[in-house]
Amino acid sequence: MPIIIVFIVIAIAVSIAGVLMNSTPDTPKPDEQQQEETVTPGGSSNQGGTQSQGSQTQTTIDPNFPINSYIKYGPVLKNVFDDTNEVTFEFDAIVSESVNLSDVYFETKAEGVDQSWVKTTQKYRKVTFPDGQHQYTFWVRGKTNAMTEPSPAYTAITINVSSYFNELKISNIKIPDAQGNPSLITLTNRLTSGQTVNISGWTLEGEKGTVTIPKGAEKYDPNNSSSWNQNIVLKQGDTVYVSSASSPFAISQLSFRPNKCMGYYVDSKTFKISVSKNCPRPASDSLPSYLSAKCKSFILNEIGTCEYPDTVKMNEYDLYDEDPCITYLNMTFNYPGCLAKYGNDSNFASSYWHIYTDKSEKEIMDRFGDTVYLKDSNGLVAAKYCYEEYCN
Repeated sequence: MPIIIVFIVIAIAVSIAGVLMNSTPDTPKPDEQQQEETVTPGGSSNQGGTQSQGSQTQTTIDPNFPINSYIKYGPVLKNVFDDTNEVTFEFDAIVSESVNLSDVYFETKAEGVDQSWVKTTQKYRKVTFPDGQHQYTFWVRGKTNAMTEPSPAYTAITINVSSYFNELKISNIKIPDAQGNPSLITLTNRLTSGQTVNISGWTLEGEKGTVTIPKGAEKYDPNNSSSWNQNIVLKQGDTVYVSSASSPFAISQLSFRPNKCMGYYVDSKTFKISVSKNCPRPASDSLPSYLSAKCKSFILNEIGTCEYPDTVKMNEYDLYDEDPCITYLNMTFNYPGCLAKYGNDSNFASSYWHIYTDKSEKEIMDRFGDTVYLKDSNGLVAAKYCYEEYCN
């Protein structure tokens, strides 16, 4: 009888050993230590976890459960993202031989994005997090139709981009060429109605340097220099052109919002960013009654849009003896006169800003390939644009 008992004990021991061998998970990667712990979304582990290289990644290993998920975390291990709010998480699971791999799928949950668990049969997920500066946690757990992993793996990341990251965009860059033509950067926005953003003091940064967006003239007045130094405030629908050339006006960085009178300068100044030559003209019924018939005829037939009165034509019309006509012509058909007459119109200014940085001799970007960043007043990335080999 004692011998029989011994054999029974040995048989039980062998059986238990076999079960343990069958349920032992595959060997995890070197940076995944096997530790028993409990992690729940929004909670914390009851033991210290495993942190992978460069990221706060918690790997949960429970020898009593046949599925143990872990986060690979993609090709570049890091936990602070300062130039994007889109993060791709790669994950997998260690599964015991008692589980059919074809039955295993995953559920993920991204803080600040998901209200509930998201089912996937893939082993990766791309998540777009809210803009701004904040830390988020991403969880993953393995599942079958019959069981759910009780202790999800998780990783903590920090999004460190501007709160305007998805609202401003570098939509195009014309790079400087070998002939010395200046660069031109186009900014667009996705602002909502009534929303504004002041970009004066923001920076554009490339491989070769940085330039600060200056102040400018919302309504350019050549006789009022204080109007040249206003914040560049964007609203819904505005487009910004940033040229490395110097301004066509008195100050090399004098930037402005074009308006419907600015065409008067087209023939006398060089605009690296083109300006429309389409100025308002008085209708026949709006001309002052004190003007003579020949003065009115001269205005309606001889003065083109955004043009100054032609002195030869004025002489042909014999207008130099008509002081009221001469006074009206001098006060009306030029930029200051147009500004005085139409400057308060609701549609006076265009939906564009022309910014001149006077950097054509020291461009911020490499014309053979670069990534250009737009950074807000806090130095956080609001937009970026890459070209050539930088866009791999």
